[in-house]
Amino acid sequence: MLLCFLKRMRWQKKQRMVKSILVQGSKVVWKHPLPHIKENCFEAHLGCKIIHVGEQRGKLFCWGIHDLSKPTIEKSLYVAGTGQVLPTMYEGNHVGSCVMPATSLVWHVFESKEDGS
Repeated sequence: MLLCFLKRMRWQKKQRMVKSILVQGSKVVWKHPLPHIKENCFEAHLGCKIIHVGEQRGKLFCWGIHDLSKPTIEKSLYVAGTGQVLPTMYEGNHVGSCVMPATSLVWHVFESKEDGS
């Protein structure tokens, strides 16, 4: 619960900062951590498109294009290893894969069908 609150506070601070310097209707690329194997949720703008999945300093991240003029939603991404079974709501919505150099594990990232992005 506290972790979600802190994430929300960081998100709101980022929103205020960006809105103060960008014109309405602008788009921006933001990085989101994917710390959990299985489901990861974060706030994003409606229609946010994930454009890349990658590793930085041993951790998994995704990058998405946000349209600041649109309302925010909770976006859900699922991280699965090779050979793991996917929940039905994520099947067929692959957004990217990443090899983790330190471990040689490959993580595959899927978007929820409900996000409608």
